[in-house]
Amino acid sequence: MTDKNAQSTEDITTSAYRAVSGDAQGDVTYGGAVSAIAQNSKRLLRKNKTMTARLPAPKAEDPIDQQPHIRGAADSLALYRKYHDDAIQSGLNNEEAQSLFSMLEQIRCEALGARQMDGVGQNIMASFENIYQKKDVIEMDEGLCALAFENLSGQALGEVATHAANQVRLQIEQKFGAKAFDDLIASLDNQATFAKASEIFIRQLMNMDMPSPESEGDNDENHSGEMDETDTSAQSQIQGEEGADDTGEDGQAENDDSSTEMGEGLDADDTQSQGVEDMDGGQDLDSQGDQAAGENPNKMQPSNDPFDQRDIQYQIFTTDFDEVVHPSDLASTEDLKNLRVQLDDQLQPMQALIGKLANRLQRLLMARQQRHWQFDVDEGVLNTARLARIIADPNLPATYKQEVQTDFKDTVLTLLIDNSGSMRGRPITVAALSADILVRTLERVGLKVEVLGFTTANWKGGQSRAQWTQSGRPPMPGRLNDIRHIIYKGADAPLRRTRNNLGLMLKEGILKENIDGEALLWAYKRLQSRREDRKILMVISDGAPVDDSTLSANRSGYLESDLHNVIQAIDQRGDVELTAIGIGHDVGKYYKRAVTIRNVADLPPVMMNELANLFD
Repeated sequence: MTDKNAQSTEDITTSAYRAVSGDAQGDVTYGGAVSAIAQNSKRLLRKNKTMTARLPAPKAEDPIDQQPHIRGAADSLALYRKYHDDAIQSGLNNEEAQSLFSMLEQIRCEALGARQMDGVGQNIMASFENIYQKKDVIEMDEGLCALAFENLSGQALGEVATHAANQVRLQIEQKFGAKAFDDLIASLDNQATFAKASEIFIRQLMNMDMPSPESEGDNDENHSGEMDETDTSAQSQIQGEEGADDTGEDGQAENDDSSTEMGEGLDADDTQSQGVEDMDGGQDLDSQGDQAAGENPNKMQPSNDPFDQRDIQYQIFTTDFDEVVHPSDLASTEDLKNLRVQLDDQLQPMQALIGKLANRLQRLLMARQQRHWQFDVDEGVLNTARLARIIADPNLPATYKQEVQTDFKDTVLTLLIDNSGSMRGRPITVAALSADILVRTLERVGLKVEVLGFTTANWKGGQSRAQWTQSGRPPMPGRLNDIRHIIYKGADAPLRRTRNNLGLMLKEGILKENIDGEALLWAYKRLQSRREDRKILMVISDGAPVDDSTLSANRSGYLESDLHNVIQAIDQRGDVELTAIGIGHDVGKYYKRAVTIRNVADLPPVMMNELANLFD
């Protein structure tokens, strides 16, 4: 392109690609209209031993800030370049299944970047929106792509991408329940573990048989080796066809180079080798590992996982009707705006008090980030205070100083709010207001906050109880209601984009039963998959777990016992700091660190004080 504006856009995008990918010499070409959900392996080609990324052509008349989908395509490729290792493959031999496997790996790379950098996540979402809005029909793999990105990245989807995800959301939830993506999220940092979890997910989704122990062992060998000739040849053929479409004769040259060098694989120096443990015990993944090692797959292995005992004691009759939703799934955009106005009206009388508390907390957190100078070091910034001495006596060694930041760990906070019917009225309003103020305060000092809610989709057991009844009412069925977990705000989503969501707590009919143990485990899993050094989980509740359908069909204290077990397991692992605030109810009998308030108006100052104590 000769247009200066387009050239500037290409230069900026190329620089961003190189910075994100870590490939300072990476080449970028522009041309064609490459789909945002096309497999990235088809857009990264080797040419003259240099990795070349093929991106859509920017519009000559628009500046880069008006073309975020171009940056999104660049970020997607850059993250794939950084985190993907070609040597790790699947044992799937079905073309459609292999395509889904590659798509999930691409989403893994994008999710890692989106969790670390808000701007990257927004760019990728813009790329999704740009592609989906041009489609009259959303295919299953396209909808799954949006749904997987939503779950793995924690990003709130745009309107068009949400519509795409909704095309398959019900099908996935019916197939897997509320925990469909949990194993994938838990293994984001480890491509090999993620590949195994992806293969299991795809086989279950497509009703494919699981591999035998013998074939599983063969598959592990493929994981550690390079691409076989068939895969390499097929991939090169695809790339050659795309290159010919987009670049003509030059594309043929790229095809020639890629056919001989693509098997070398992408640079995997930045791939993380340490994955997150599977919090449900990882039985399927562990058993595959045992089979690959030649051990007896039926042999019970001793486990020190504190969640194993909990899984034995707590049963769930069905997860078919469980759901993890966003406020946009439960109310229209206009309704959320109106509910937010109601919330703001309630905020006015408390504005002065909460403002003072927020400022106090902000000052405390800012003080924790103060820097100081370390003198007499071998490198750094020249210490000008001693410059006169050095000039007077050149034999004296030059002394340097370095700016050192005090220990203020990268922190993420999850606020888990009880959305049960007993919170209706003043308690839930104050809880929503407190969450709003807390998020605003912590965002000022660069800390990330996630706001979650938990309730049930129905009263009196809903569809779960109806299924139990149709099954002849077997005794001790376990949890017997349709749980609903709500993501009001993801940790990486700024409040300005999600502030209306908090108004949903005021919507009539949202607040029902509360099954605390499973909600706490869900919030913990989301936190555990984060990359921050310090993780804090704050629970706001007004009572013990209550679900009449479950309690009437199981032993006494069934839900309360599970809450104890989940808390004990989290405390035993020690990777998340757990604290709770009880409204009119003593939660100290469950949580080691807990505060009980009798007046709901005390919630904002108590929340601020608890956080201040954690950081003091």
